[in-house]
Amino acid sequence: MTSATTEVLTTKLSHRLLTQCQHKHLPLRSTIPYCAAVSTCFVLCLYIFVPSTVRRLPRDDVRHIKWRLFAVFVFTTMSICVYPFIFCFDEEKVTGDDGGGNRFPALHIMGWSPFHPARDLLILLHVCCLYLGPFVASFLKIHVARKNVVMYDGFVTTTKRGSIPPAVGYIQATREVALLPLSNRLSNIQSDPALFWGIIRDLIVAPFAEEIVFRGMIVPALLSSHLSPTTTSWVSPLFFGTAHLHHAYLRLQSKLESTRIVWLTTLVQFSYTSLFGAYVSHAFLRTGSLVGVTLGHSFCNYWGLPNLGFLSKTDRSELSCVYGFRWIISVMYVIGMIIFGIGFRSGNWSFFPEESVLPSLLLMSE
Repeated sequence: MTSATTEVLTTKLSHRLLTQCQHKHLPLRSTIPYCAAVSTCFVLCLYIFVPSTVRRLPRDDVRHIKWRLFAVFVFTTMSICVYPFIFCFDEEKVTGDDGGGNRFPALHIMGWSPFHPARDLLILLHVCCLYLGPFVASFLKIHVARKNVVMYDGFVTTTKRGSIPPAVGYIQATREVALLPLSNRLSNIQSDPALFWGIIRDLIVAPFAEEIVFRGMIVPALLSSHLSPTTTSWVSPLFFGTAHLHHAYLRLQSKLESTRIVWLTTLVQFSYTSLFGAYVSHAFLRTGSLVGVTLGHSFCNYWGLPNLGFLSKTDRSELSCVYGFRWIISVMYVIGMIIFGIGFRSGNWSFFPEESVLPSLLLMSE
């Protein structure tokens, strides 16, 4: 490739990414293979760019984590650069109807808009509604701990009657149940590089990279193929869920679990990631913001699936101490889901803009 050709390609790329992109409306027979290729290559990069000697290390080994972060960075950078050449018209070839309408930078279409608190934090708040039950359970754990507990590593268990220690109050209970475990965790992060890099991977890089790829580069492509926003929200997460299936291969290779357990766990994971992907795809369609959906993604990665230990009276769960409040917590779960559902509606209770952003950027009706 000559220097002149490189300069032309660089100029075109910067122009489409940062200035104007007249987005193409390719047929589904083109966009579906594109989406499949993107999701497949996202997984393959973890094998192609990571040396085999490193891949054999444990997943939480520092070297393994760093190599994977490097692989993801290379792939996402390449994907962002390739997108405009596939989906943006050449300026000299734009004629007639193709050249009409507004034009936005490709980065804007892919969700790279500045942080907007009123928009992005509302997505995070909307996600928090699903965790109303866990929030209440955490408070009730402190409520129980204030007078009637023995505490170890953040666990709370009631003592036998007659041997109850004196009340310690909410401040001391909060310190023992919440603040001390948090302080210990922060200390461990400082002293344990594997834990530190694991958090960087799980809460920062992985959510951001996945949103760039599976929302920023797949959702606009599907929507521009004249799929409705609703259909796009349900189709795009299938690629997101499928990209996680390689975990089954790794677990089968380890031979630490039975094949039945591996596939059952994989089915549950695929269902969860697809449902979650449908939500963040909808949020991305409505807001056009990678920042908002990344915040929601990171929050879910941190909290994980809800802990239902409050439904058990045994001491095997850290929430068994709030078993007596199980009905209150269960009702809070239901209320949280109701608020979450109401948040999709238009009007004063909506957590999203009145007009969906992404369809307007692609000059498409909702």
